Amino acid sequence: MVMKKKIKLFFKSRRRVVVGFLVLVVLAGLMGRWLVGKTNQNKVTYQTSKAEKGTLITSVSASGTIISTGMLTISSNASGVVKKVYVKDGDMVFAGQKIAEIILDQSGLEKYASAYASYVQAQNAVNSANNNLRSAIASAEKVLDEVKGHDTD
Repeated sequence: MVMKKKIKLFFKSRRRVVVGFLVLVVLAGLMGRWLVGKTNQNKVTYQTSKAEKGTLITSVSASGTIISTGMLTISSNASGVVKKVYVKDGDMVFAGQKIAEIILDQSGLEKYASAYASYVQAQNAVNSANNNLRSAIASAEKVLDEVKGHDTD
């Protein structure tokens, strides 16, 4: 009986501490339960069974967005009349494959001439740069030949 009174007296004198401790224990338990439940939601589950002969009936369902990487809209800056089309709708085409032939109108011919002139100009710039590189290499080789054997000078 004396022990019971001592326990009651202990709890009365430290009631706030004991209640606070119990609240913390309950909150920690709830938080742990919430975290365990959350990790189980993302788990992949597998169903297995023993192999046997018979008819297999199964279904799969999923949701989401499907993006096809095999489809591409083709457009051109050329203007004119399409003379011939070499592919049909839905055909697979590959890089460099001829898909259509166009007879250019006046605007298309002007764009073609401008593009060709730009191409020739770029090609000339590349040739000039290559010539400058060859000249610089030749000059460097000449200097190296002139200083060869003069290591002790």
